Amino acid sequence: MMKQWGRDVETCFADIKGNQLFRRLHLRGLTEVKTELALAVVVHNMRKMQIDILKKAA
Repeated sequence: MMKQWGRDVETCFADIKGNQLFRRLHLRGLTEVKTELALAVVVHNMRKMQIDILKKAA
């Protein structure tokens, strides 16, 4: 189970860094950093949902 979890998490962060060009944080402070990362993850999830919707429509 840990191998599966590690692969899934690494894939998510690799996609955020590689495809969204999210390389560094632009805000300071723990709350701001958490917010910025949360937004990046939301964008990642929305992109995944869009891909699934387009696959079902085709």
